Amino acid sequence: LLKDFIIIANTQILIDDAILANSINTNDHLNLKDLNLSKSYSNTLTLLKKNIIFTPSFKAKPKAPNSTQGIVIGESKDIESERNTIYTDEHGRVKVRINLYANQEELDNGTFITNDIDTNSSNLSSNTYKSYHHTPFLRVASHIASNHSGFFHTPRIGDEVIISFLDDDIDKPYVSSSLYNGATTMPQYNYPRYKREIATNALSYLSVVPAMIDKGLDTLKLQENTDYELSSINNHYLTLANSTVGVDNTDARARNEITLKNDKDKEEIYILAQKDYKEEIGNNYEQTIKNNKTSEVGALYTEFITLGHMQNIIGFKNVNVGAEYLENTLLSKDTNVGLSNTLNVGISNEINIGQNHEEKIGNDKRVFVNNNLEQDIKNDSIYRIGHNKNETIKGSYVLQTNHSVKFYSKQDLSIETNEYFKAEADDSISFKAKKNCSFTADNVNTMANQESVLTAQKQIVSRVGNTTITQTKDKIILQVGTTQVIIDSKGLRVKGGDLRAD
Repeated sequence: LLKDFIIIANTQILIDDAILANSINTNDHLNLKDLNLSKSYSNTLTLLKKNIIFTPSFKAKPKAPNSTQGIVIGESKDIESERNTIYTDEHGRVKVRINLYANQEELDNGTFITNDIDTNSSNLSSNTYKSYHHTPFLRVASHIASNHSGFFHTPRIGDEVIISFLDDDIDKPYVSSSLYNGATTMPQYNYPRYKREIATNALSYLSVVPAMIDKGLDTLKLQENTDYELSSINNHYLTLANSTVGVDNTDARARNEITLKNDKDKEEIYILAQKDYKEEIGNNYEQTIKNNKTSEVGALYTEFITLGHMQNIIGFKNVNVGAEYLENTLLSKDTNVGLSNTLNVGISNEINIGQNHEEKIGNDKRVFVNNNLEQDIKNDSIYRIGHNKNETIKGSYVLQTNHSVKFYSKQDLSIETNEYFKAEADDSISFKAKKNCSFTADNVNTMANQESVLTAQKQIVSRVGNTTITQTKDKIILQVGTTQVIIDSKGLRVKGGDLRAD
């Protein structure tokens, strides 16, 4: 009876002329549906009685090809809808459509779409017929792969890759490398991406340094280079480029790029960051530039230095600030200028000092003020002048004090005016001299609202022409010419003339 036997082998024979279609050159553009391809299928069962011990023989795996080509795929059946995007698992592995079965795929598509070819297999469906030529997630080989280090790159959907097999085991496929083709072209770039409109060789301006100080450099203009185009000429360039992911960037205009250009006398290293560019250095960073350096920043430029900042400039330094300029120094600030120092301020200049301000000038100091000069000193003001002081005032001079005013001179003190001199006091005015005191004028008027007192220790002399009035402690002498009238305690007497009454 059949139940006393077991099946130990099943030999299946498939004769399908469509398999030969895999050898057709795809460039011939043949319509595979028009080919008359036959198909037949049979199988043979090998039976063995149950009471006989059976040990199956080892069957070798199918021999894997040395390598084959494939196209990286994504979740969708349509590669073009996902081209230049990334689809991986958590290990960075990718799925590949094997080109070896490309023609068979086209035949199968026609079979299940039109359903015009008979098949002995009833459990195939349009949702599963592609499973035999789409790989599971495959690992991607790297030149260097170490713990958190190495060279890592993920092929993108639509990239052509080479599939190799570890130990020639068909169950151990991996992506060994990638290939350029008509759809994924090699980096073809014209650079720079941005063109600059700023002085690139400042040393050529040494002959016009004064003009640069007054005028400054040209305004910075950073703009997109409208002449920028992709170029197929990339001779003698070594380029590492990574275009921005997205189906709208298949032309790679958005990308990160490092290009080494080695044309004779035009050697260059070009770095392009599509958006952000960051550097992190664990210790020192040294940079040596034998000629010029130009930096252009389209927005803000921020530096944070923990310890110190030193600059040594052999030539000149020109800083042009279009808006505000702010410096904050928490401790001291020293400025050493070997020759001249000029500060040009268009409108106002304000200096705020919390405590002391000291100026030391080796020679002269000149201050020019086109309008007013105002000083507000809340405490004392002291001037020490080694030699002379000369003040010239074209207008009036007003000195106002809430307390006393004192002028002291070891030698002469002179007050001169071409017109009117007036001294007024709400209380008293006093003149005191240890030796002589004189008043000289064409006319002298003395008026006292109440009392006028003239006091002398020895004598008082009043002289007009040949007439003299002399007052001493004990007498008064009135003299006109040679005639004297003497008044003393003894009475009145006349000398050198007659006493008469008219």
